[in-house]
Amino acid sequence: MVVVVLGLSSTYGQIVNMESLRRASDTSRWSGNASINFKLTQNTNKIIEMYSRIHLQHVKNKHTFLFVNDYDFKESNDNRLIDKSIQHLRYNYKINQRWSWEAFTQAQSNEVSSIELRWLLGSGVRMALNPVKQLKIYIGTAAMYEYEHLKEETKNLYHNYARNSTYMSFKFFPNDKVSLVGSIYYQPRFDRINDYRISSDNVLLIKLFKNLSFNTHFTIWHDAFPALGIEKTQYKLTTGLTYIFNKS
Repeated sequence: MVVVVLGLSSTYGQIVNMESLRRASDTSRWSGNASINFKLTQNTNKIIEMYSRIHLQHVKNKHTFLFVNDYDFKESNDNRLIDKSIQHLRYNYKINQRWSWEAFTQAQSNEVSSIELRWLLGSGVRMALNPVKQLKIYIGTAAMYEYEHLKEETKNLYHNYARNSTYMSFKFFPNDKVSLVGSIYYQPRFDRINDYRISSDNVLLIKLFKNLSFNTHFTIWHDAFPALGIEKTQYKLTTGLTYIFNKS
């Protein structure tokens, strides 16, 4: 048996949550992180797993730009179990210490979940709450347009929806070595309230060196009306290493 590991991933899910990727400090002009987890196993089966994430943030005065590119892949004996990607771009304008305005767009694909393309375009407001120095809480709501191309067996389905996206997130920094970031989203259709999605995303970072941290990332996702044959509830747990950089 041959095993090569950088990071470790377990089970299956579908979401990238931008809230967990925001940098806690806006003191530097450029910041970001890069993560890669790779696993190769050869015994009676050949299993290849790969997960990568690149996140960039640029801050200038009241303007913040955020970008994430995410890719997740898992294959067993040429049978593709996971193959998904997501690209997200977000702009934030800080109105004052409490309120900000945001606009975002996102492209997503997930072969296993029968999503050929899901494209989002939206805008909304965000409110910041800071009950204590080590804890920050954010509440936001937005309206978004969603275009969706699903492939169910031999059929291609195309949908156009308007959805609300409401979230609450928190950032907890008990000390300079540990950080915990979590979010929960609720996204119902405006014209059909029982067609909704709920997701929760949580990331724990433990600093090992100046720019290198150990990460544990748990996501759970529920879709009231997924593509045919796809589970309504999915989740994912990953652990690995994250490199973080800051440049003024």
